[in-house]
Amino acid sequence: MENHFIYERWINLKKVFLTTVTVIFLALLVFSSSNSVDKVKMDIEKIVNEAVQMVEEFGPESFPRFFDKNGPYILGDEYVFLYNDSGVCLVNVGNPSIQGKDLITRKDKRGLYVIVKLLDAALNDNGDWVEYYWEKPGEEKESKKLAYVTKAVFEEKVYMLGMGYYPEI
Repeated sequence: MENHFIYERWINLKKVFLTTVTVIFLALLVFSSSNSVDKVKMDIEKIVNEAVQMVEEFGPESFPRFFDKNGPYILGDEYVFLYNDSGVCLVNVGNPSIQGKDLITRKDKRGLYVIVKLLDAALNDNGDWVEYYWEKPGEEKESKKLAYVTKAVFEEKVYMLGMGYYPEI
């Protein structure tokens, strides 16, 4: 009888131990994931703010620099995009075919006027994060995207610059 009690106690301790280890593992996973998201956001804000400094110093002459695949304005699959304050795309490394197009009336699958929202955040809030839906390069289906946008001013011309990422769902 005593052996049975010891065995049951050992099984219960083992369950408690495994549950504790699982909870700790999941907590570390969540903490690690949140830290990596914070790092990505910090990196994106830094890159966009550096791009703003370049545009404010050199204006449109600087736009070709955004296309340098080894340059500082591309982070993995993400890149700096740039619009004028009327919603015309001036730089989009991921989809150059939209450059020169007025996208002010573009809606995402939720009905959000994406460029209006981005311009509002960049021009009125002096920089902010915006959630919207956009196609990943090479895809037709829209995916959730988070982007940091802010403004740059060069010789009285106002630009919206941003960079985003597609969070894993």
